[in-house]
Amino acid sequence: MALGKEIKNKTNQNEETTTKQPLIRNTIDPIWGFYTEASPGLIQIKNKGATSGVWESDANLAYTFSAGYFREIAPMLKIKAGFGLSGYKTTLTGSGEIVSQPLVDIDNDTYIETLKILSAEHTINPIYLNVPVSVEYGTVNISQLGYYIDIGFEYSYLISENNTTSGTYSTSGYYPQWGVKLENIPELGFYTDRALDTELTLKKNILSIRAGAGISLPISGVLIFKVGIAGYKGINSIGNGKNINNDNTISEPISKFRTNYAYNPLSTSKGNKPLRFGIEFGLYICKQVK
Repeated sequence: MALGKEIKNKTNQNEETTTKQPLIRNTIDPIWGFYTEASPGLIQIKNKGATSGVWESDANLAYTFSAGYFREIAPMLKIKAGFGLSGYKTTLTGSGEIVSQPLVDIDNDTYIETLKILSAEHTINPIYLNVPVSVEYGTVNISQLGYYIDIGFEYSYLISENNTTSGTYSTSGYYPQWGVKLENIPELGFYTDRALDTELTLKKNILSIRAGAGISLPISGVLIFKVGIAGYKGINSIGNGKNINNDNTISEPISKFRTNYAYNPLSTSKGNKPLRFGIEFGLYICKQVK
C-alpha cells in the first residue's frame, strides 16, 4: 500500500511539473531596435460621394518610405512607431450631365440647372509626411525564417501638392414657370464649353488604417529582411470641402452645386478616400536580442 501511494505521488508531481513548463521557442528574438520599410503599390480614390458616376479615378502608382523604432511588449508581440514620406499621382476623369434641384438666378428667378462635364480631368500629385504606429504579431527572429502580421494607423500631413486641371463644362437653365430653356448667356451665368481652370486643393491632415503580412529572413546577427503585402484605407476624405466661386453672376447655392460637380469634385464629405495596395519590404536592425 505504501509503495503504491508513493508511486502515485511521484506520478502526480511529474504531471504538475510537465504542466507548468513554459513553451520554449528555439529562436533568438529581437527585444528592441530600429526598422526601415518601403512599399510601392497602386492607389485609387474611392469616390462614394455625390459625384460618384461623374468623376472616377483610375489605379495609379504610389509609394511609401518609413523608418522608426520597435520594441517587444510581449512574446511574439511588438509595437512600432516612426516617420516617413508617401506620395502618388492620380487623375480624376469627369464626364456626364447633372441636373440640379431648383436654384435662384441673379434676378431672383427660380430655375433648374443642367451642368454638362465634357472630358474634364483633375490631376493631383500630393506628398505627405507620415507618422505610422502599429502592433505586430509574429515570429520575426535572427535564427530562422519567420512571419509577421501587423495592423495600425497612419497620420499624414500634406507638405506638397502639384495639381492641374483641363477640360470644359457647359451650363443651361430651365425656367418651368415660363417653359423656357436658356443657354450661353454669360450675364446669367450660363456658358457653353467654358474652360475648367480651377485647381483642386486637398486637406492638410489625413488618417488611414494600415495592415500588412509577410515573412522575415535573418541575414546577419543584427539584420532581418522582411517582404510581404500591405494595404492602406483612408478614414477621412482627402478633399478640403472648399466652395469655389469665381463668378459674380451666380449665387452661393449655385457655386456650391458647380463646385461639387465641376470645380472641386473632392469637396464632398462622404467620399474621396484613398485605397492603396502593394508590396512591402524592409529591414529590422536589432539592438538587443534574447
